[in-house]
Amino acid sequence: MNTPLRSRAFALLMLLCLAAFGALVPLAWGQSAGLTAEQRLLLNAVNEARVTLGRNLNPLAPNPTLNAVASSFLDDFLDRPLTGDYNYLRNGADISAVMRELGYPAYTSGYIADFIPVRVRDFTPDTVVPFLVNDYADSARRGLVPQVESLRMSQGRQGGTQTNHPFYNAIYREIGIAYAVSDENGRFYYLFVFGAAPENFPVTVADPAQPSVITNAVRGDTAYLYLPNENARDVASGALVGKFQFVLNAEQPGAAACPSSAGGDWLQYQNRLTFRATTLGEQTRYLTLCDGSGRSVTSTVRFTATGDALTPSPSMTAAFSFPTPDVNSAAGATQTAAASATAYYPFQQTIEAILTATAGATATAGATATLDATAAP
Repeated sequence: MNTPLRSRAFALLMLLCLAAFGALVPLAWGQSAGLTAEQRLLLNAVNEARVTLGRNLNPLAPNPTLNAVASSFLDDFLDRPLTGDYNYLRNGADISAVMRELGYPAYTSGYIADFIPVRVRDFTPDTVVPFLVNDYADSARRGLVPQVESLRMSQGRQGGTQTNHPFYNAIYREIGIAYAVSDENGRFYYLFVFGAAPENFPVTVADPAQPSVITNAVRGDTAYLYLPNENARDVASGALVGKFQFVLNAEQPGAAACPSSAGGDWLQYQNRLTFRATTLGEQTRYLTLCDGSGRSVTSTVRFTATGDALTPSPSMTAAFSFPTPDVNSAAGATQTAAASATAYYPFQQTIEAILTATAGATATAGATATLDATAAP
């Protein structure tokens, strides 16, 4: 018997609940409430790799539809034999078909997504992401194929085109995570799904003492606001906006015309703003993001500033820093995982140009921010 922490049935039930009550609660982005302890641990580790290991990327926001996609693939993965290659299909359905089935929206020119299936013997939720980081970094340095590849990495390699690891790819804005332990074979199973949707631009909040951990409460009076960007598609390919150039961080709601240049309250776009609260307690910020053609996205983010001091948490061990990992640690990881790490080869079925999609106006469980995407005339 397998012990998945998020069964497909439970994930689908959560989606139905979100759909039923979506009109009663604000759309929620960027917080990790509602996740299991293991999912939160895995999310924090992935975001640490993105934010603090020399990449300066935004944290990925958890998305309940992507969690359901991950859980759906994981359930299928658990039923596969230990021998043989994984073909990146769920009962014959590719990632785009599963995204459509579960309601994650696509761009008009195709889906934007990737996923990593992982089956290992010796890597628990607190060690598997450092293993994946080291595996990728050491393989790249040596010119080898990583033990564990994402779907798009595998397809790119087979097609002769290098594809970035999704941990380090700026086009993705959201993530879904599923995890299980098999009672039958003792293996740890993980499924990471990465996506971007034309409607979804999650603003995430972090405490400066823990810059890669998204939260809805900061212990001091200062918060990092991570601002998304449209790195997945251009307007001609179905995006609502182009790359953002300007940002307005306002205390009150209201429509604001996009500027032609930065100045006054309008700042030049940067992916992280430092915001200092003038009073403690609940904070509500109204963010307007504009591209160079006057198209805008607005997002409301809510969090609490408690005023308490926070001791910085220890970061990921230097042995797993990217791009110069400790070779001995990597060698030890690969030796212990080699017997159980699945070989990942691309499926032969042709799929849509770029792979997944994203949850449209779907609420992230337990989060406290809202988002409206608008295209200015």
